[in-house]
Amino acid sequence: MMTGTQDWQETRCAVLSPPEVTGFVEEVVGLVSNVTVPCFASDALRSLAINHADNKSRIGEAGGVTLVLAAMQKNRTNATVQEHACGALRSLSANHAENQTRIAEAGGVGLVLAAMRTHKTSTGVLEKACAALCCFSARHAENKSRIGEAGGVTLVLWVMRAHDTSSGVQEQACAALCCFSANHAANQTRIGEAGGVDVVLAAMRAHDTSTGVQEEACGALCCFSTNHAANQTRIGEAGGVALVLTAMRAHDTSSGVQEKACAALCCFSANHAANKSRIGEAGGVDVVLSAMRAHKMNAGVQRQACLALQRMCVNHAANKTRIVEAGGIDLVLLAMHVHETSAGVQETGRAALRNLSHSNSAVDARTTTQR
Repeated sequence: MMTGTQDWQETRCAVLSPPEVTGFVEEVVGLVSNVTVPCFASDALRSLAINHADNKSRIGEAGGVTLVLAAMQKNRTNATVQEHACGALRSLSANHAENQTRIAEAGGVGLVLAAMRTHKTSTGVLEKACAALCCFSARHAENKSRIGEAGGVTLVLWVMRAHDTSSGVQEQACAALCCFSANHAANQTRIGEAGGVDVVLAAMRAHDTSTGVQEEACGALCCFSTNHAANQTRIGEAGGVALVLTAMRAHDTSSGVQEKACAALCCFSANHAANKSRIGEAGGVDVVLSAMRAHKMNAGVQRQACLALQRMCVNHAANKTRIVEAGGIDLVLLAMHVHETSAGVQETGRAALRNLSHSNSAVDARTTTQR
């Protein structure tokens, strides 16, 4: 039996075998009432779970989720315990559907939201809590609904307004909003009606030098606007197009910013004539093509850029002309050549070429010859 904080620190840093993982979790269950022990225990579980699917499963099956949630319940007023516990829940749930479900069914969503309300001045708790909510809801429709119905959207937006100077909080909150709203119409609407577009755009203005904030904000705007006309309009009218293009210019070496920004431009312009015009008139075509030139070996950037070009030019003659005259056809063909094994690049590249050549015989002849 381990008896002190030094032992917990050593355990946290150790590499445990599968039986030892199970034994460790069983052992810490009996010590959860001590304030110091849960912090070290949560850190140990977090360390074991990071990027290790088997350990996530072992910890979940051995009661690790229950342990962390019990620590949160017994130490509700202790910010340190709450922060460390949220960090552990984030690691346990990241890309692990079973633990996402375990956490939610055991009341984890409510406990994390309660921690945010209780410790509303602690940026450490709020940052870790937003990150945990992001991981709970990623590709998990039921958890997205739980969070939305429990007031999670409103709470995250309140946190962003209250801690507008913290880049860490803004980054993790944007990531959380992205996960809440991805493929979830109800949360998209909640975010839009609660002023979420303005809050995210304010984060982009306030943290224009932060690559992390710009990347996650672009991702959030993309998720807000996917197949959601009202949010597309909100973003366009609030200056979102210009801010995304500014982010691309300012962070031109960041493949993450370029990929998510291209995805955002794609979502803004899908079936939205006014946003297509905004993008074209603000120089968006040149910015996207610059991203393709600068990141020609990055399949993710090329795929999203091709998709953005395709959406920009559908039923929009001016953007089609801009793309062709700026060398867009050559760049799409180059992307398809360089990434010939990428199904995503091939699919979006062909779609872009089809739309560029539609009703334009000269372009059609050129693309047919060069493909």
